[in-house]
Amino acid sequence: MANEYTSLELLKEFVGEKTDTFNALLGQCLTTASRAIDAHCRRRFYADDTVSERTYRLGDRLVYEADGDLIIVDDISSVDGLVVEIRNDSSWRTIEDYRTEPDNAVAHNQPITYLRLPGSNWAISLRAEARVTAKWGWPAVPDQVVQATLLQAARLFKRKDSVGGTVGNEEFGFLRITRVDPDVESLLRPFVIRSVG
Repeated sequence: MANEYTSLELLKEFVGEKTDTFNALLGQCLTTASRAIDAHCRRRFYADDTVSERTYRLGDRLVYEADGDLIIVDDISSVDGLVVEIRNDSSWRTIEDYRTEPDNAVAHNQPITYLRLPGSNWAISLRAEARVTAKWGWPAVPDQVVQATLLQAARLFKRKDSVGGTVGNEEFGFLRITRVDPDVESLLRPFVIRSVG
């Protein structure tokens, strides 16, 4: 298991499981919850260990502002190894005078989401492309995402006792399990991004 947003030990404590009997099932629930959060938020909160390239059509991702144009990029977790190139025709040109934004993002455990070229345009043509080499993801998993992962993984784990979608008994009554836990949705709301391009 890799790139889960919390540990198996913390999940076991959260659900009150003191033995190793359900470790495999809990681990699967943890992985599933983490990837469901990625899908819900349209981003991932773990960081790459190595750099890789992504290419963007600038026409889909440019924001024009008075103090310089912005390129909207996927979450970048670090400035280490960050390289930005532009292609207007057949050749790539390295850009060095860009700024990363938000300011001090990585220092505050936030991702870089914009690249600004101060006082200038990124490209001559909207058909131009940007190639960004970076470590993608978040520098650290936000506390809200950890808590949402615990809630969602616990919910999935409890479904082993409610395969039909209800919990309870005849003495106290039954309760239908809803699709999205409102606490999970509330915790993740600030992190959901709109699709771009």
